Amino acid sequence: MPRGRPIVLGYVPALDGLRAIAIFGVMLYHGGVALCGGGFMGVNVFFVLSGFLITSLLLGEWGERATIRLGQFWARRARRLLPALLLMLFGVAVLTLLYAGPGEYPTLRLDALSTLFYVANWHFVVGGSNYFALAAQPSPLAHMWSLSIEEQFYILWPPVVLLTLRASRRLGPRGRLWPLLGLAVAGALASSAVMAALFRAGASATRLYEGTDTRSQDILVGAALAIALAIWAERRPRLPVPVPSLLTGRYGRVHPAAGTAGVVPPHRHRRDLHRRRGPQPVPIGAWEVTSIRWRILLQVVGFAALGSGLFLWTQVEGTSAALFEGGFLLFAMGVAALILSIVTAQLAPLARGLGNPVFRFLGRISYGTYLWHLPLFLWLDASRTHLTGAPLLALRIGTTLVVATASYYLVELPIRQRRFPLRDWRAWLATAGACGGVVALMVAATVPTTAAASSLTRPIGAQYAGPPVRILVTGDSVAWRLGFAVLASQPQSAYDVSVDNGALLGCGVVRSTEYVAHGVADPTATACNADAPEGEQWPAQWAADLHQFEPNVVLLLAGRWELMDRLIGGRWEHVGEPSFDASLRGSLEQAVRVGTSSGALMVLATAPCFDSGEQPDGSPWPEDSPARLADYNAIVRQVAAAHPANVGLLDLDALMCPSGGYTTSVDGVALRDGDGVHIVPSAAAGQWLDAHILPYLVHLGRLQMSGVDLEGRVPAASSAAAGGP
Repeated sequence: MPRGRPIVLGYVPALDGLRAIAIFGVMLYHGGVALCGGGFMGVNVFFVLSGFLITSLLLGEWGERATIRLGQFWARRARRLLPALLLMLFGVAVLTLLYAGPGEYPTLRLDALSTLFYVANWHFVVGGSNYFALAAQPSPLAHMWSLSIEEQFYILWPPVVLLTLRASRRLGPRGRLWPLLGLAVAGALASSAVMAALFRAGASATRLYEGTDTRSQDILVGAALAIALAIWAERRPRLPVPVPSLLTGRYGRVHPAAGTAGVVPPHRHRRDLHRRRGPQPVPIGAWEVTSIRWRILLQVVGFAALGSGLFLWTQVEGTSAALFEGGFLLFAMGVAALILSIVTAQLAPLARGLGNPVFRFLGRISYGTYLWHLPLFLWLDASRTHLTGAPLLALRIGTTLVVATASYYLVELPIRQRRFPLRDWRAWLATAGACGGVVALMVAATVPTTAAASSLTRPIGAQYAGPPVRILVTGDSVAWRLGFAVLASQPQSAYDVSVDNGALLGCGVVRSTEYVAHGVADPTATACNADAPEGEQWPAQWAADLHQFEPNVVLLLAGRWELMDRLIGGRWEHVGEPSFDASLRGSLEQAVRVGTSSGALMVLATAPCFDSGEQPDGSPWPEDSPARLADYNAIVRQVAAAHPANVGLLDLDALMCPSGGYTTSVDGVALRDGDGVHIVPSAAAGQWLDAHILPYLVHLGRLQMSGVDLEGRVPAASSAAAGGP
């Protein structure tokens, strides 16, 4: 910076208020509040603020020292961010050890390591997770992608600023910031263009939303604002100037005391200037606009930006196309306009309103609030609290604020105020030890899945000695897992069978163009997609399997996809509605025709109960509804009863949910995976299924091999597993 002393960044209370709004938007979004579907854009606010504040600090240090001490900058960032992060990771590890079920968080180790090394965003991109469908397979660390992007910015941006300012020295004090401004603006535009290009190329929402290259636009918009204000401030006089307050009509002054231009309220002006040393409490007064007309205009712009941003949160969704084609950039510019109106009119109503004590407090603890909210939201679910809706949301938010407050005052603030010497080896050793301890605990805490690796490596269609009964398993991924479980048990099985797993992932029997799972709409898998070529749909694939394997019995287990909302003929429908039920009945009838076309007997299995988690507000997902399950299974029974000669019934729901509700284990054997949907493909589960399912299937197979049909010959089921018409 040129003349006189540098402009030093101080404390703007209203920016803490902005943080408070942003963090509440994120919590309401993760809490499933219907009118806050765009609350995830609170993260965008944090990004713009980070770019603005960090760049302002870097420019202030350059102006004071004509250099930027990168080592000390990164050490300060570590001291600010690492303690709370390590505490949160420790807490997640403890909660996982105490409460997580088998396979509940299968990727937690990698999630934790990528979080610790600030590459979580790329970890989630590569892993194929979907931030906008967190409840589908939640991770308590799924929100850490944003902090990884910020930390990557903290590592990369300061050297860029330093090198650019050094290279621009010959442009003079007033000209050296222009290349940096151009770089920030160009970077933001390029980032937005990359996002749009990837969107048009069909990239996943996670790749678009969590990529460092696509999200840099928000941070660089904030950086560009800081640079532009610094350029503008350099062209203004540094003498005390009266500043009108829009709220009171009285005047404060812009005063460059101790090298810091701060806005001094009128009733504290002389007292504060004599008492305080160093930077004034309200920063960068050199940015304060003195013209009453400009102040009014900036207030209008600020209130418009705030109002439109809040309105946008009620209208958009994470997969809205407009966001990826310039929408994020426009929103970032709106946030920048709001910040501009705050820092250039700090005595005006907007800044004073956002700077109220409650908002300031919530803003100060916003970092800890963000760290803790998702783990606590996932832990405080309806099954543990017996609450849903607003009471559950209030409990979650209240608990999060309490934990974040404790983290701030007991961990973050004491460490920050002690100011450990940057060269003190004991501080660095303690940090390294804490990181290592968290990693070790996280590794120990990750509960392994119960699936045996060997059960997944047995060849499909394996043959066994003797004249085996050939069983073809068809249906969706639940059937696919059941087939693997039966295969895993075969070395110890007392039944002579050959099993071919012909189940299709993502496809039961009903065909549609889209489905909704955990509140997110996606295209239906090809085999069940009504728009796919007939040769690629499930009837054609079944026919090929029947021709190749020549089964005696065809087992159909579907239902998971039939319980979801489906887009059929341009209309969203679900089981229980007459039109959908007609489609379902027709699809099951077609399945019977295809399955028995080669002379095999058919067995229709009822779908077992499901519990894939809960909606953000604590209520169950529609596809887990007992009412929908009952409607589906009733139609399965009706179709089976309509074909007494060649179709039997396997009541898998009664077998796996004997009490009428979801359970992970039956008779002490773990049958259900951590996702609440699938069957565990383990030898133990397979042996249990052997004892309860194979007797019935083998009996039907022997009948078919002897040329006898089922009519009048299906034995009364000795257990809930089997039942004829």
